[in-house]
Amino acid sequence: MDISRGIFQNAYLGYSVLNSYWGQGFGKELAKCAIKIGFTELELHRIEAGIAPNNIRSVRLAESLGMRKEGLSKRRLLLNNEWSDMLIYAITVEEFTQ
Repeated sequence: MDISRGIFQNAYLGYSVLNSYWGQGFGKELAKCAIKIGFTELELHRIEAGIAPNNIRSVRLAESLGMRKEGLSKRRLLLNNEWSDMLIYAITVEEFTQ
């Protein structure tokens, strides 16, 4: 997590799961725990995830965690020397259900 404090109280959530472990629930468990810690222990207000538009598994994961799609951020990250778009998903503490 990359955390911003002050008036923002926000974190960016990132994760990676090796191919041989895809579809076994590890990513969901990892992200679920990170969100819970972010809201309960770190007292954050908002957690965001940027997801490559073609990463359907991560989109499904974000949605299964109660994160909502907020839009498309054009040319957000420099990946492999190329600016890439990201779908932005977010959840706030008010929406969080343990």
